[in-house]
This record gives sequence, structure tokens and C-alpha cells, in this order.
Amino acid sequence: MKNSSRVDAIADGSYVDFQNEKDAKDYLDQILQKNLLNKLMTMESELVKKFQSGSAERLAEQILLAPDQFYAAALLEQNEMYFGRGDFTRVLN
Repeated sequence: MKNSSRVDAIADGSYVDFQNEKDAKDYLDQILQKNLLNKLMTMESELVKKFQSGSAERLAEQILLAPDQFYAAALLEQNEMYFGRGDFTRVLN
């Protein structure tokens, strides 16, 4: 590492100086845990988005195929959907 890079790393707080093996192991454990948690949260977010889009598609289909307007209104009420908030448009898109 060049000295200028080391000086910059010290200035921004990203430089780590290991005094012993335990410090190095603790640092690597912390980095690994942080990276795994970020990866897990990303995967969870993607899964939730897929689930929400799938359930929204099913709900839109149920509303559009409802036998009458009363059944459709009951579905809207049950799912707490209101026209003024744009819920119906979001489900159809």
C-alpha cells in the first residue's frame, strides 16, 4: 500500500492496523457478518417483492372476475383498498 493511500485511509477512518491474530480474526468476522447480512436482506427484499406482485396479480384477477359489483366491493373492503389512495391502480399495474 502506498503511503499516500495509507494516510487517506487513516484520515477517513477505514485503515485497520492489526496488532495480533485475534484482532485480524475479529475484523474479518465483522466484515463477513456485515456482508452476509446485506446479502440476506437483499434476497429477502427480492422475495417479498415477488410475493407482493404475485398476490396483487391474484387479487386483481379476483376483482375483475367477480360475479357482481358487490362481491368486488367486498374484496376491495377486505383488502383495505380505496380508489382515492391509488390502491386499485397499483394492483392493476
